[in-house]
Amino acid sequence: MVSSPPKRPMSGFFRFAASVRNQVQKSGFTGKHAGVEMGKRWKALSDSKRTKFTNEANKAMATWKKKFEAYKKTPAYAKHLEEKAQTRLKKVQKEARRGPNRPKRAASAYFLFANDVRDACRREASDKSLAGVAKVVGQKWAALGDRKKESYQKKSNSARATYAKAAAAYKESDEYKNARAKVEAARAQTEAGKQKKAAGEARKKAQAQRKRTVAKKKREVARAKKQRMRLAERKKSQRAKKKAATERKRAAAKKKRERAKAKRAKKASKKRSKARKTRRRTAKRSKKRSSRRRVKKRRGAKKTRRVSRK
Repeated sequence: MVSSPPKRPMSGFFRFAASVRNQVQKSGFTGKHAGVEMGKRWKALSDSKRTKFTNEANKAMATWKKKFEAYKKTPAYAKHLEEKAQTRLKKVQKEARRGPNRPKRAASAYFLFANDVRDACRREASDKSLAGVAKVVGQKWAALGDRKKESYQKKSNSARATYAKAAAAYKESDEYKNARAKVEAARAQTEAGKQKKAAGEARKKAQAQRKRTVAKKKREVARAKKQRMRLAERKKSQRAKKKAATERKRAAAKKKRERAKAKRAKKASKKRSKARKTRRRTAKRSKKRSSRRRVKKRRGAKKTRRVSRK
């Protein structure tokens, strides 16, 4: 932020003057005469060279105007205007107090006495400074008799009465009225500047308050969004946990079913194997019985044939 006013650039003439000042001074021109000589040289300068200095000044002025516009938006510029208005008011008040026809305020008894004895006290004082002379005057006033002090007091009262009449007449004059009008105008301008500054500060405060409100609202929205995200994450995590638990239950049930199925299959396999063994044994026994019956039948047939032969 810009805290001090940007320096106003030099004009084309002053740029030229800065470039030839040393030459002019070496030529024997000083003070006012040097300024006159630089003016003559500026007038005698060719148009092309003069245009060069002017263009440089115009570029610098354009840059300065941008910087000054930025500076006018800063609190430092408002403070500068207020100080400027205060200085102008003091100057106008001082001019009003020092009007050419304004009657001089009457001196007190002490100052009338001091005016009479100041030269003598200056000769007597060992310290010739203002404070040393004033000290000697004070000592003489303290040592002065009451009758002489009273005479000075009468002179002071008479001068005050004369001053009061002259002041009353002066207040009716156009000079006093114009001076008072200038003072009031300067005071009004100062008050207007203060009001403008106060209005500017109020606007800045309101703007800052609005910014704080917007920032607070944004923080609240962000906090609410964060809370919603946390809640969503929590719910998502819970759903994931629930889904995982369900999957585990399903996997366990599936595994249980598979174990039961495998157990049933094993049991059925054992049963089929046992049935096969049983069928094999039965078939083997049947085969043995059939074989014995055939052998027995053959033996009976042989026996019958032998008997029949006999």
